[in-house]
Amino acid sequence: SDPDVQAFVERLEQAAGDEPDDQPGSLPSGESIARDLQRFLRQRGNDDPPGPSI
Repeated sequence: SDPDVQAFVERLEQAAGDEPDDQPGSLPSGESIARDLQRFLRQRGNDDPPGPSI
């Protein structure tokens, strides 16, 4: 294993360990997530070909 990769992973693990546990109030609401998703899809526009029919 590459020592640089290992050091990077260790820094990420330390940073994750330093963060406080997620509080339920700190999570975005379902409405907020839906609004962000709709905005993202509108920004993509019609540049992408349509996906498969469901």
